[in-house]
Amino acid sequence: RNFDNLQGWCDIMPRSGTSLLGTLVFDCPVEILQQRILSRGETSGRTDDNLVSARKRFDTFVEQTCPVVEALEREVRDCKTVHIDGSNGLEE
Repeated sequence: RNFDNLQGWCDIMPRSGTSLLGTLVFDCPVEILQQRILSRGETSGRTDDNLVSARKRFDTFVEQTCPVVEALEREVRDCKTVHIDGSNGLEE
């Protein structure tokens, strides 16, 4: 999620014999994500299922998560990143 999370993982997990084999990245256009969140907001009861909160989440993802994925792709040997098209529906 961010470099603090990655550092925590790197500090703790190797001691248990765990190694990072790869990452899954679900790629989806912002417009589809906004529509899904607004649609969910109609029934979820969550106060943060609105456009303002969604845009903040997207900004946080771009600012904090994307750099971690890029660093893993670039710097971690044997760490495979798989990009998945997240714009499809559940059936696909």
